[in-house]
Amino acid sequence: MKSIFILAPVIVITGFYSLSGAAQEVNETGKLSSVITIEQAIIQTLRHNSDLQSFSRNIDLAEENIDLAKSNYRPDVSITGDVSHSRSDESIIPGQDRNITAKSAGLNIRQPLYRGGQTVAEIKEQRQLKKATQSEWDNLAQNMIIEVVETYMAAYRATEAVRVNQDNAKLLAEEFKATQARFEAGELTKTDTSQANARVAEAQALVAQSQSAYETATARLAELTGVASSVEPVYPDIGEEKLPPSLNDALAKGLDNSPAVIAAKQQVLAEFYNVEQQKGAFMPQLSAGATAGYEDNPSGFGQSQSRQSATVSLNATIPVYQSGVLRNRVKQAKILKDQAHDDLESAERAVARAIISAWEDYHTTSLQISARESQLEASTIAYEGVHLEEEVGARSVLDVLDANQDVLDARLALIEAKTDKVNAYYRLMGAIGLLKESFWDNS
Repeated sequence: MKSIFILAPVIVITGFYSLSGAAQEVNETGKLSSVITIEQAIIQTLRHNSDLQSFSRNIDLAEENIDLAKSNYRPDVSITGDVSHSRSDESIIPGQDRNITAKSAGLNIRQPLYRGGQTVAEIKEQRQLKKATQSEWDNLAQNMIIEVVETYMAAYRATEAVRVNQDNAKLLAEEFKATQARFEAGELTKTDTSQANARVAEAQALVAQSQSAYETATARLAELTGVASSVEPVYPDIGEEKLPPSLNDALAKGLDNSPAVIAAKQQVLAEFYNVEQQKGAFMPQLSAGATAGYEDNPSGFGQSQSRQSATVSLNATIPVYQSGVLRNRVKQAKILKDQAHDDLESAERAVARAIISAWEDYHTTSLQISARESQLEASTIAYEGVHLEEEVGARSVLDVLDANQDVLDARLALIEAKTDKVNAYYRLMGAIGLLKESFWDNS
């Protein structure tokens, strides 16, 4: 009976970027390659994926919006200056021209003192919006991790399928040769050889199909990680101890940790402060101002008229009626706040659905793996028995081919179940919000 081995998580990638901690080795073509784990491949995506880098600019913009809101605390200072020159031939004294150069300069300062609480509310709003943007980036990165894992596992599944189908093709080719020899000896019929030959052709087609699936998966993996596609994935180890002990615990933890839910909560707070900001527009506005000026106005006859001035002022504005604009803005802000609450409830329901679905998939696939291993063991024993019986004439060639097909189906089904378990594990970790704890500090 054939043995099944589960290997340690290693992925071989020849990339554009050097990876710290990755083992370097020379492959069969003589080129240097990097041996990294699936975790390192995920970190590579977090560091270099162009979609994530582009979205991170929104965080920088949100930081600038906070500073822009703080600018309402700061004074406006401006300096003005004017120089003009005029020349005229008309003069009281014949033959004397009038050349006049006038100069003036001024300094203006305006300091906001009170804006009805608008500045405080706007700063708090922008801070919450920045936190929401950061959480949205976390959610995008988490979804990207899941996509990397699923693409990686698709490459693993295709790689294993290639090996299984190649082994099967070799086995069937040997079976066909034996059948052909027995046909020539008169022990079997043409039908037997045709059946064996048809199974060989089918096995070769499956090899080509799985190779195509592998190329597609590795090309997508290279696109996500930004690394050249020279990949040999094997089954990764997963930290099952990180999962909550029960579904209720998973739901509770997910509603607290999910980046999607956190972003929605922060958006609700931002809209609350937006309402406060709009209400502040009904309050009196108070500011202080100061101006200083200097003027030099020559008369053109050697005389000069200069003047210096300084003014300090305190300005108050009390809004009375602005065509209903302020009241409309408050209503709009309240609608946005209600909408944010609805979005939060929707996000919580979506996360709960995702957790339940991934939880059931993970535990179902765990049971499937055990069942598929038993199926493979039983079908292998059955194949060996049918093969022996066929040699003594108790079974037909078709019986042997069918028994071999059962073994092939069991091997491929086991690979599929293992792949599904890893995918379900990462989807569950993502829905609960545990991927952030696993990868963010290293990215």
